[in-house]
Amino acid sequence: MPPCFNAGTDRIQARTYRSNTGVLKTLAKYVVLFFITLAVAGFGTYFSITLVTDSASEIIVPQLSGNNIVDVLETLTNMGLNPKLRSTRFHENMPRYHVTYQDPAPGTVIKKGRDVILDISKGRQLVTVPDLRQVSLEQSQLLIENSELQLGSVSYAFDKRTGKGGIITHYPGPFSKAVKGRACDLLISLGPAPVPLVMPGLLGKHLSEGINFTEKAFLNLKQVSTRHNPMKPENSILEQVPKKGNQVSRLIPISLIANTNKSSKPFSKKSFQGVIPISFTLPPGFLKKHVHINAFLFGTTIDLFNAHVSPGKNVCVLIPAGIQTKVDIFIDDQLIKTRIINPWNPESEGTAADLFTELMTTINQGEFSWEL
Repeated sequence: MPPCFNAGTDRIQARTYRSNTGVLKTLAKYVVLFFITLAVAGFGTYFSITLVTDSASEIIVPQLSGNNIVDVLETLTNMGLNPKLRSTRFHENMPRYHVTYQDPAPGTVIKKGRDVILDISKGRQLVTVPDLRQVSLEQSQLLIENSELQLGSVSYAFDKRTGKGGIITHYPGPFSKAVKGRACDLLISLGPAPVPLVMPGLLGKHLSEGINFTEKAFLNLKQVSTRHNPMKPENSILEQVPKKGNQVSRLIPISLIANTNKSSKPFSKKSFQGVIPISFTLPPGFLKKHVHINAFLFGTTIDLFNAHVSPGKNVCVLIPAGIQTKVDIFIDDQLIKTRIINPWNPESEGTAADLFTELMTTINQGEFSWEL
């Protein structure tokens, strides 16, 4: 074969090879571009689906505290959340069967299917009220405190079936249920209602009679004052309030004015009631003594004691209180001591140095001792 023919053939084959190589490169580029586009599209679709799916499962937790548990359970179920009860406890402000605590807190973003922890209120704690009827105020305070209650208002009323100072009734009532710490109000008896009496006429009577009347009738002798009227007996009653014939009770104050020739003195009921014991002891010796005690009262002399007494023995006599009385003590017919006892007169007479102090000693200690 001639050389020129072979050269032409080689040029054709080379041209054909270059043409085929260009086609393959172009085809490869399109294939690579296709797969890149396909991969981008796949990843984009995946991320889009994931984003949509994730956003669709996220939930904002609502406010559950303070709501009734029935409404809370319905809300959580509709949102795809799982309610979990943690505890129930007494609560001062939250009604019974209401949510007191939640976890997660309101506004938290969570996924569906997550648990929500709840605490439920049992309402206020109730205690049993004790029976305080017929009990004194002091005892009731202990019972109220032991029952975890508080003492409320205290009122008073007359009641013949309940002794004075006893509890007639109370609120809340006996054995009822009350909120822990609640106040318990009491109604306390003043005893039977006072029976009205007719005020007697006390004018002209001795002051001791007026005092005894008020004591026996359980009346309220509020005041005794003095005024001098030389035409009336000493310690006689000159005025009375209320007047004779008026109705009186222990709630109505009574005032008396007694006759005395002294200015108004401190008044003591005890100085006009009962008797005053007067005693003394004979000095030691060997022979008996003749003891004679006289009392001058109501305008006459009365023998209080007249006998022979051994040495060292005690002599005691009684004189009525509230009456001006002169007492003379004789031993073997000799005047040894004189006392004038006047409930309105704080100054002594005769040989007494401080009669008023001695008289108070008599009243307070039950005996009036004289030294001979």
